[in-house]
Amino acid sequence: MTAYLFQRDEWNISPLGQIIASGVSAALFSQALTWLKEHRREEKNANRDRQFIALQLAVTLERYAIQCARQVSDISDSVELSYQTGWVTSNIPSLPKLTLPDAIEWRWIATGLTSEVLALAPRIDFGNGSIAFILDACGPHDGAEEAQRQCRAIGMEAWRIAQKVREVHGIAPQAYALGKWDFLNTLQSTTPR
Repeated sequence: MTAYLFQRDEWNISPLGQIIASGVSAALFSQALTWLKEHRREEKNANRDRQFIALQLAVTLERYAIQCARQVSDISDSVELSYQTGWVTSNIPSLPKLTLPDAIEWRWIATGLTSEVLALAPRIDFGNGSIAFILDACGPHDGAEEAQRQCRAIGMEAWRIAQKVREVHGIAPQAYALGKWDFLNTLQSTTPR
């Protein structure tokens, strides 16, 4: 049979050998194309998943920054009311709770960014401890100032990380129009409002 497929004289391949070689070549080429197509589809799906997870994380951090700014404004309103009425409250709000998305797959987020995001939780705990200490040791007015300082610092940090997540993952920045209130000015302000 081998003698029939490949004839030795000048390496001429018999017609049956040519048919088999063509079939094998076509099958290999077809498999390579199929693999390449599947690989590209999987890569496209992975990129879409990566961007979706990054977008979820960025929006969560941006929402948290807005909550911190809202907290700064609420504290300012409470302090202003206490000046007007003479009634002082010791119920100064702490930092808002940061709740990250449940289904976040950290493997899609760069390790450095993951570290920065996860480091927010102990910073929030420390900030709340600082607020409680100043409130107990120095009173409500100093406690309110510390609460605002902590909210500004953590809120700006969350905003900075969110922008970094968007940049690293190629997601356009989001402009939040919240009426006339500019929450970033509230977070960046160094004077109590």
